[in-house]
Amino acid sequence: MKNMDLFNQYSAEIFSMLYLAFPEPIGLDALSISGHQEIDENGSPEKEAKICKATIQWLADTGYLSFQDEYQYGAGDAVLTAKGLEVLKAVPGSLKNGGSIGDKIVTTLKGGAKETATALVKTALTEGFKLLMK
Repeated sequence: MKNMDLFNQYSAEIFSMLYLAFPEPIGLDALSISGHQEIDENGSPEKEAKICKATIQWLADTGYLSFQDEYQYGAGDAVLTAKGLEVLKAVPGSLKNGGSIGDKIVTTLKGGAKETATALVKTALTEGFKLLMK
């Protein structure tokens, strides 16, 4: 799987977790989110877990989430920022059946439709870019 595909998949999982927990902070464990909990002989996680950790960091660096504690394989006390919440609460015209992006991500992941959830992440990030341009 390509890095960008993994990024979109993990972003969907992270957004779903934070959206459901909001406003309570939660821990984000890259090993659990990625489903790759194996550590190699050098103490490093598999590629997928590294990409998941980088995804958490990127989402924080770009203002979608914040966290208090950074761990080797995740982050503690993570919560959506105002920007992250605004993006996930958005209802763009492309979502014809109503409901927010966040609601749709949660629903599709629960239904096992990971590809649909990753498409919704692309919509969320596009909405976030539009916010920056205002």
